[in-house]
Amino acid sequence: MANWIWQRKGWPNLQVDAQAYVASLSEARKQQGILLGRIQALGFEGVSEATLDSWAKEALATAAIEGEKLDLASVRSSIARRLGMPLCKGQRFRAM
Repeated sequence: MANWIWQRKGWPNLQVDAQAYVASLSEARKQQGILLGRIQALGFEGVSEATLDSWAKEALATAAIEGEKLDLASVRSSIARRLGMPLCKGQRFRAM
């Protein structure tokens, strides 16, 4: 079996059976709709908070790969301050 698309037989004239992907794409679209509905229910503040949490966790995971251990509260505060996002209700940092 080929590891890379350019190693496949018939490259670059590949043919795809679109019907084989219909069920997966349909489920992905359904899940996307559910997610968008939940995001709208959260409102802007809730979405900002979820985004901030996601970015902070990503930063911690990236640092961990490099063998560094960061403080979650410090990372969250730094991200919020630099992007001008609210850290908690009623508190807002200016973008640098």
